[in-house]
Amino acid sequence: MRYVFGSQWFYPIALCPNWDPRFDKLTMTGAGDGNGAIQALIVTSSMRNLLASLDSLISSFLPNVIKGKRMKNYMLHTGFVLSFLTAQISTIDMLKYNDQESVLMYVKKYLPKNPIIIEAGGFDGMDTVKMATIWPHSIIHVFEPVPELFTKLSNNIKGCAHIFTYAVALSDKKGSATFYVSELADGTTFGSGSLLAPKEHLKYHKEIFFKKKIEVPTITIDEWAQQHNVKQADLLWLDMQGYELPALMHGAKLLETVKVIYIEVEFVEAYQGQYLYADVKKFLEAQGFEEVARDFNIPPHWFFGNCVFVRKH
Repeated sequence: MRYVFGSQWFYPIALCPNWDPRFDKLTMTGAGDGNGAIQALIVTSSMRNLLASLDSLISSFLPNVIKGKRMKNYMLHTGFVLSFLTAQISTIDMLKYNDQESVLMYVKKYLPKNPIIIEAGGFDGMDTVKMATIWPHSIIHVFEPVPELFTKLSNNIKGCAHIFTYAVALSDKKGSATFYVSELADGTTFGSGSLLAPKEHLKYHKEIFFKKKIEVPTITIDEWAQQHNVKQADLLWLDMQGYELPALMHGAKLLETVKVIYIEVEFVEAYQGQYLYADVKKFLEAQGFEEVARDFNIPPHWFFGNCVFVRKH
């Protein structure tokens, strides 16, 4: 827990409407006589679910607490909206936003010295090279279906004998599919292409265009693993522009062996018909994973973010 206790007891009795946003922790005033006050800012839109969690937390950890209607009325009528309280009790680590190198160093503690890595959405191979540097005894399988990007990827990983590349898209079926290629204004192929047509992405990134469609070969994770006699994977590194969850749903057998998943998630429909963060989280938790780190707050500041899930022991 990330509570900072100011005294022996903790009395969430009065919510201060003049909370100072400069505070970065919960601040106590008062002593152990039942008259303490806490400065906090409470989310008002979905309070009833939060109150249930708070009741459980208070009952388990904090004696001599005044609960009941008085406290709940304070909370329900506090006219501020902020995720401050939930951030304070979260056990999820915060990562530097969209910084893949720091993520690699973070997940290192969960992996063996010679991990088997599957990277989907290899782009230009720079993340792949970082992985190969951190784990020189690893085996890395990289998927990149866009021909121009696959060429860049192949050139950048030359000399790395333990990296294997595949010009195919991981998907929910074996065969072929339409791929929406992303480009910058000068025609340079970019890494935002997807098996799904763009939607809200066009609003958030007006400098990226989707003028070209191509047919690419596709395969499921489990079919690929069977073809190449891959029995396990320690790390899944998934940046598939909205298609991560369909691919995972058709990789159930290999997923049972995975220790860590780094995955991009969206909070709006950046691509038509895609699954969102809540869907990904629910699915992975059902498969025995828990979210341990992410590079966004709730509510998020941007339309996508990245999470780390690890298998529960």
